[in-house]
Parts: sequence; C-alpha cells; structure tokens
Amino acid sequence: MKKFKLGEVDGIFTGRQLSREQLQKVGKFLYINQRHIQNNTFYLSEKDKYVNEGIDNPKYILQQGDILISNCWKKRKIYHYQKTDPPAYAGQTWIVLRSDLNDYLARYFRIKEFYDKFNLDCENRLSDGHIPRLLTNKLKEVEILKLSDEELAVYINFFNT
Repeated sequence: MKKFKLGEVDGIFTGRQLSREQLQKVGKFLYINQRHIQNNTFYLSEKDKYVNEGIDNPKYILQQGDILISNCWKKRKIYHYQKTDPPAYAGQTWIVLRSDLNDYLARYFRIKEFYDKFNLDCENRLSDGHIPRLLTNKLKEVEILKLSDEELAVYINFFNT
C-alpha cells in the first residue's frame, strides 16, 4: 500500500499562545484549548476566553474543514472543525491541518485501527518533559496510508460496523 508523510501536506501549523491581556470574557473568536473537544464533540463553558479580530495573524482563525490534532499528553484528540462550530481561534495546544487532503484525513482518522496506529506513531515521537508534547516537525514524520476513495469506504464499512 502507498503511504505519505504528513510533512508532504501543505498547511500544517501549531496554534498560537496568547497573553492573558489578549484574552477576554467576550469576543468574536473562542480561544480553544483541550477542554473544548471531548469525545469528538465541541464543548463551551463559562470559563471560556475569547479574542477579537485585531490579532495580528488571521491564519489561526479556524476554517471549515480544518483538522485539529492535540499536541499535549499521550492520546491524540482529533477534531474536524465544522461550519456549525463557534468561530474559533487555535490555541497553542493544537496542531492545525489545513490542506486539500482534510476530507480524506477526517474519514481516515474515523477508522479505529488507523487512528490507533496514528496515535501510537505520535506517542513514539513525544518530547520528554512534565507534559509530553508532540511537536509539529515530529507530526510531519508520521506516515498515513494513501487509499482510494473506494478502498477507504471498504475500511470504513468493515471496521466501523
């Protein structure tokens, strides 16, 4: 089977850390962190912080179809950002994939066996430290199977029934 490294995909970047002064209780964009994504669901809380449009680089404003991959701890959270999600700004605990392959990758990661292999590959590349962290350049080394749409559909039907 053919494979490709995530580093061959354009549009991979780490979210941005903002100072407390840049975060507000009310604003145009939710500043998302790990607690916002649980069990592939987007959660809001009264502790949320927001940013306004004045932030210097709009690339961190999430777009429909972006894939978010957590970069902290051992288990990867993966989330496919939807049009119905609140307008959001990627915090530093996320790696964002914004590429032509996002629809493929979103379906690929829904297959438990592929997600488990991906998670193990990421775990093997974590930095040492108090909080294990996946660096973007290490994520780029991870290999993904390149299947045709038909092959991917067979895997989805077989493994997710």
